[in-house]
Amino acid sequence: MGSYSASDVRIEEVEHEGEAALRLSGYLLDHPHPRASVAWGRWRESVGLGLNAWVPFSPEEREAWLDSVRLHHDWGSPDGEADSSGGVYQVDGRNITDRAGLYCAIGEAIRGPGGYFGSTLDAFRDCLGGGFGVTPPFVLNWHSVKTARGHLGEPYVDEIVSTMRAAGVSVNLS
Repeated sequence: MGSYSASDVRIEEVEHEGEAALRLSGYLLDHPHPRASVAWGRWRESVGLGLNAWVPFSPEEREAWLDSVRLHHDWGSPDGEADSSGGVYQVDGRNITDRAGLYCAIGEAIRGPGGYFGSTLDAFRDCLGGGFGVTPPFVLNWHSVKTARGHLGEPYVDEIVSTMRAAGVSVNLS
């Protein structure tokens, strides 16, 4: 479900209801998003990581989804090889109604269902720099960009597009 750092971890054998049991104690150094159980429930139900699995979530639940896929997803290319470049990716923009939805849609387009490719503008820039399976140059066809412009505003969408173009991504808007 994710990878969380712990410190001062101890495992003790204790008795519980007359039987031997193990007690794990320590400190979590980072915590799951408060709404992470929504994403985890989706995966547990085997509905999981299909296309647009994040769409029915609220903006806060989409943020939790991004946090969960960031911690869950294997980095690099799926087969463990170096980043690939080239290729054409399709962003389905019909459901981009908030910033978290933007990053869910881009991650899914580039990395597949449940894919991560940033959750903020800074994280997105980092992903464009490599180490996340795909690196520029590549082509991104962003369909229904009007939806994002209407919900996120022209300036934010323009900043995302200019960030991609500056990194060597050929962006086509429709």
